[in-house]
Amino acid sequence: MTDSSSRPMIKKSSISKKRHVIRTYTRECHSFNASSTNAPSIRLVSSRKGGISPWISWVLILTFAVLLASIVSFWMRDYVSGTVGDLVSIEKRTEYCDLVGIDIDDLIVENSQTLNMKVINTYNLAVDRLIFRMYDTGNNILINSTNITIKPEQNKTISVPKNETTYRIEIVPVVIRDNEQFVCDDRMVWKNVT
Repeated sequence: MTDSSSRPMIKKSSISKKRHVIRTYTRECHSFNASSTNAPSIRLVSSRKGGISPWISWVLILTFAVLLASIVSFWMRDYVSGTVGDLVSIEKRTEYCDLVGIDIDDLIVENSQTLNMKVINTYNLAVDRLIFRMYDTGNNILINSTNITIKPEQNKTISVPKNETTYRIEIVPVVIRDNEQFVCDDRMVWKNVT
């Protein structure tokens, strides 16, 4: 009989690790493709699946997510502030242009180079500038701008240079408020030149 104290002690955990390594190597050898020229590499697989690398990957993923969120938030802030500024400008233009209206009266062709007309402010807000668009038979557009103030319910006689072949005139009122210019294209009036 042998004395149990004289035998070396073998830990069960080291035996199970060796069995796991042998099983893994055996599986790799059986799955080895015979037509391949590369021999299977022996790799020792540890049964312990923990370590630092999963923590590093989580830190990298979270860092990337925070970076992406901050980029999107800065872009959205600039985009929204620009959009809000555009909406405010459109709101002001609509507010002012709803109170503006003009009409053309006594359109007279004085000579081949000059067009005289009476422009009447028919609404409640003063017009600060007029934009004239004149179309000729060649579909060319002559644009002229005149700084003129026409108060509500008043009229002014204006002379505008024209081409010999001008057949139509359009007048667009412009309102200047708070150092901003609002062109009221929806309040444009036109007349044919005869």
